[in-house]
Amino acid sequence: MESQEYDDLLRTLVRTMAHQESINDDLREFARQQLAMNERLTGTLERIEVTLDRIDGRLTSMDGRLTSIDTRLGGLETLLKRLLRHETNGEEA
Repeated sequence: MESQEYDDLLRTLVRTMAHQESINDDLREFARQQLAMNERLTGTLERIEVTLDRIDGRLTSMDGRLTSIDTRLGGLETLLKRLLRHETNGEEA
């Protein structure tokens, strides 16, 4: 290999290494940004889980109230049927 070829090869290698270092810097910056984004997303997901737990608690409470209302309505329905039967029986007599 001639001296000029060797020098050209060496210069190409130096340029390639500089370019690779630039790529590595970009990748390190991207990784830093990705880690920051992951941290923000983790915090957001934790807050969503807390919110969903609160909603679930409220829905459970509402379900209990609806059951109670259904029971009361059933009782009122029974009472109304008795009253209507009583009135109907009274009119027939």
